[in-house]
Amino acid sequence: MLVAALQALYAYNTLATERILDTTSALSVEQWLAPQTAGRGSVRDTLVHLMSGQRGWLLAWGGTLPPELSGPGQLMPEPYPDLAAVRSLFNTVDGATRAFVDTLTEAGSSPVRGPRAASSSACCGRCCCTWPTTAPSTAVRSLRC
Repeated sequence: MLVAALQALYAYNTLATERILDTTSALSVEQWLAPQTAGRGSVRDTLVHLMSGQRGWLLAWGGTLPPELSGPGQLMPEPYPDLAAVRSLFNTVDGATRAFVDTLTEAGSSPVRGPRAASSSACCGRCCCTWPTTAPSTAVRSLRC
């Protein structure tokens, strides 16, 4: 049941983000890059920040991305100057996320692992003790050792 919920949520996330990206196509370059009062600066900066967050969770859960997106830390917005570059980033991160979510099974045989799993000999590597502290509580409860 949890797997189906996660798949549905990520499917919704894909549709919602695509709708946002489609809407931003009407912005001028000045509007795309103009500082805003909400978010992470400009529309571009906020969208890259959102992709960076999704990328971070995917990597923390054990998913994979191309090497250029697999490093630590937040993605910087400058390499994504326009909507086409941000859409390409989204397609890469979203595709990898969907591929990962499609591999999930119900608790007990889930491929989910945390970033410190390899260093903990007493841990199964699929539980909350290896996840970032902000992991979704429903997923944590279903994946305890």
